[in-house]
Amino acid sequence: MTNLKQFALDNINNELRSGEEVLFTGFMYKEVAKWMRIFNVLRAYKLKHYFAVGTNQRLILIRTKITSMKGDPKELNLGVSSIEYCHVVDFKKGKWLNSRQSYFTMRDGTVRRLDLLGRAYAVFGHEEMYETYPGWVEKQFQEGVFAKLPHFTQMKTAKPKKKFNPAPKGLFALTIALFLIASVMIIPTYSYFEASSRASNIAESQTQAMERYPEMREVYEDDVEEWESKSTSDGLFGILFLLITVGLLGGAGKFGHTWYKKHQEIESMTKEEKSYRKVS
Repeated sequence: MTNLKQFALDNINNELRSGEEVLFTGFMYKEVAKWMRIFNVLRAYKLKHYFAVGTNQRLILIRTKITSMKGDPKELNLGVSSIEYCHVVDFKKGKWLNSRQSYFTMRDGTVRRLDLLGRAYAVFGHEEMYETYPGWVEKQFQEGVFAKLPHFTQMKTAKPKKKFNPAPKGLFALTIALFLIASVMIIPTYSYFEASSRASNIAESQTQAMERYPEMREVYEDDVEEWESKSTSDGLFGILFLLITVGLLGGAGKFGHTWYKKHQEIESMTKEEKSYRKVS
């Protein structure tokens, strides 16, 4: 037994209930949102790492940090939380490259995702947990074992996030507004890129003139520097406006899709009501 496994067990021994048996020990992490994964620094900052202790009643998570060199967990307890199997209403497992995901859907509607990496961490038992834990949870859930466990109401879970849910008419208006704003934003985007290209061409022609007339070098040098600076700044502004435009178009597409789904639901409900009235 390694020190890290012993450290994890020592931090939960006082919390184990009667009849609760430790089955798995390993190392898990909570993945960040997809858009954050593009930026490695932001992803590394937002990732949450845990010593994971799986029992026959729950998954106990001890928040920790990792070493900068090896990426192994530190002997550090930043708080203990748990996922009670009795509150799990749905479970799905996934796999991506060398990591395996566990998706727990709780009674309050929250979905908790925890990942296991395939590499052998310093926590003894991690490899076994990686190979068997998601399948074990899936089997227990499908056989209804979790439903028979005693319920513990003191379990702490995240509050469900409030979703943006305006009426279909409001969604349609928002979609149109975002699309119109994005259409308007195309004008300054194009203007800045065109200005950047024009400034770059002028700087290039000034450089050529400076090479032809060396005696005028001092006069042209300042102009070249000024036009190159303008080309760079205009190019950066063009990229900024382009990103804003793409974001607005993406938002318009997302809200438009949501509006379409809600509109179809309302239409289907209206048809059901009309058919019910005809029958009655």
